[in-house]
Amino acid sequence: MSERKSVTLEDFPRSAQELEDYVAALFQSARFFVEKNIEEREMLELDSVATSYEGPIPSLLLAEAKSGDWGFPDIFKLIGWMKYLDIKKGTLFVSKDIPDKEVDSINKKIAHLDVSVIHLGDFSEATERFKNAGYPEINESILMTIWRFSYWVEHKLISNLRNIKKADLSKQGPIKAMDYHHLVNDKIFFVKDVRERLHDLYNEYKNHPRISLGAAIEMSGGQFDAEAVDPTNQFIKEAIYDGRHELLQACFYIEHRARLAILKAAIDYLCLSEAGIYPEPSEGIINLNDTLIWSLPQSFQSGLDFLRTKASYRKYALFWQIFLWGFGGFYLDDRKALEFIWLSEQSGVPVDEIPSALEVYDLFFPTGSSWITKPGPTQCLIVKMVPTAFQGIGAYQRKRRYEIKEYRELGYHDKTINDLRKWNNATVNLLKS
Repeated sequence: MSERKSVTLEDFPRSAQELEDYVAALFQSARFFVEKNIEEREMLELDSVATSYEGPIPSLLLAEAKSGDWGFPDIFKLIGWMKYLDIKKGTLFVSKDIPDKEVDSINKKIAHLDVSVIHLGDFSEATERFKNAGYPEINESILMTIWRFSYWVEHKLISNLRNIKKADLSKQGPIKAMDYHHLVNDKIFFVKDVRERLHDLYNEYKNHPRISLGAAIEMSGGQFDAEAVDPTNQFIKEAIYDGRHELLQACFYIEHRARLAILKAAIDYLCLSEAGIYPEPSEGIINLNDTLIWSLPQSFQSGLDFLRTKASYRKYALFWQIFLWGFGGFYLDDRKALEFIWLSEQSGVPVDEIPSALEVYDLFFPTGSSWITKPGPTQCLIVKMVPTAFQGIGAYQRKRRYEIKEYRELGYHDKTINDLRKWNNATVNLLKS
């Protein structure tokens, strides 16, 4: 199989969506946990919410991108959303030159409101302007490319799912998957109390233990059943090993997104708990902390106990966001020492703590075997059920970091090269479709 197929990404954004992705990539490359395109239906849609875990408690920032005309109305809208969401800091990123708009002058006027404007210009100095605005330095330009490609894959998977749902409203799998995505990506964000958020996420997680398999059973002619067990389902095998079936690839993504949301909420809970900070409970909610501790399963409590013993636990959700969507959910076993250094540099988790960060998935989401497995004679240790196109993002990152033109230059004589090629081509095929 050849990896000569390719897809290009412009150096600078060509559309409003690409600008939003570019801004999100700035924060992702600077070690922020990033949530994107969060929608409260009929009210607002947030471009990006970036969370920093550098301090004792999570620090949120609202980032909006504007590709066309911009001015004070856009700034005041951002301030209104910050007030509504109780987010203390916000930045408006703009790309268009407006003759009568002096960014420095505007920033002086609005500095006391904890809002700023960053003009990205022609994007040749975007990371420098990001740093000059007080954000962390982005040392590797490759990360901007990786994350922009990764967001593109995400958009395509959800767009495909939405089209599949519209094409046949009698099928339950696409409907359930789309609803689950709305909960994880949108609805849960607006639940202010992290304890309620955990409770809601876990309840839905228990209701969707195997949504991908349920959809695959429906594809096979059966009834959708998110609790079914069918280890021989051919559609699942084809999705995992051959990267087939757009519906199942999207379901794989949503299932991992849900696990990541639970892990992040657990970490947020621990941070606030250690700081003695909790929001006021919603009306009708009493003894919420006791409800959290006693209603969630033992695996969750074991996961919390494990996190408490780790110095860098605050960055474990960020680590998994990077590992899944930027690193492809795999590492090369024989090059583990170097690849763990790269993961450490991108996430802030020390190299010697990365095995613990990887272990946390098994503790919170036990399946009877490890989530990380070696599928045959290959050096790739993979997280099960990561969409093939995201594995291709990880393969592409290796190509860039090892400075090779073709994967065969890595010198493997087992399945490793074929895996990397297959994943690379799956990403290209998805983005070209």
